[in-house]
Amino acid sequence: QKERTKTYFKFCNAEEGILFATDVAARGLDLPLVDYIVQYDPPDHPDTYVHRVGRTARMGQKGQAILFLQRSEMDYASLLKAKGLLLSEASVVSILAHLNYDDDEDDELMTDGTKSKLPPGLELQNSFETLVSSDAELHELARLSFLSSVRAYGSYPRSMKHIFHPKKLHLGYVAKSFGLKEPPKRLANSKKKKEGSWKRTEKKSTKASKQATIENAVKNPINRKKQPRRYGDDLRKNKNAKGKMGQRKKSMKWMQIDQNSEFAS
Repeated sequence: QKERTKTYFKFCNAEEGILFATDVAARGLDLPLVDYIVQYDPPDHPDTYVHRVGRTARMGQKGQAILFLQRSEMDYASLLKAKGLLLSEASVVSILAHLNYDDDEDDELMTDGTKSKLPPGLELQNSFETLVSSDAELHELARLSFLSSVRAYGSYPRSMKHIFHPKKLHLGYVAKSFGLKEPPKRLANSKKKKEGSWKRTEKKSTKASKQATIENAVKNPINRKKQPRRYGDDLRKNKNAKGKMGQRKKSMKWMQIDQNSEFAS
């Protein structure tokens, strides 16, 4: 709580800045002069959306709220309109068209040696992917964030499943949004592969140590350590002993019958 209070006052006293927050900041906080509320993940209820956007345009001030929706989530806008909210749709393509890059290093070379200008959105995506792939720690954070986002998408209530269903989610696009180049399956199994390689290495070392122990015992038979007796071994020995005694009794009985038979003479 102390850390939250410190962050809150630091943001309020700053001339400009960006505050990353969860729904904890959706109610009860008076944030002065907030120009934009940007929501990358729609809330699970329209009432929560109202509380979120209520952090801007306070006390007669102006403000705007931006909500990102996928094509399969457009029915969520109908729920907000049913609440009496006025919405206007803006295409992401039109927003990306306003991005301008003057860096010639990002231009790809054609076969004839000329440079082809990539679309601004593709240049931005390439720069994100290059940044994430070049930093191992940042790549791991992006991978964990991707997995957490996918799990959170499946936690929407049943009443919202017709809009936010995990089967409608394009995992490849979600991974791209975190600057990841790998396929989703590889991102989910990368940790298991690391654990598996560690286990295989451990097994190899265990086999090598056992082989060394056997070779040492063959070379030095006097130094062999006597293995402790186990309870199961005693039972097996007793069972085998009883079986041998039974066989002896049968053989003795057969010999006695054989001696008393009419063919003994």
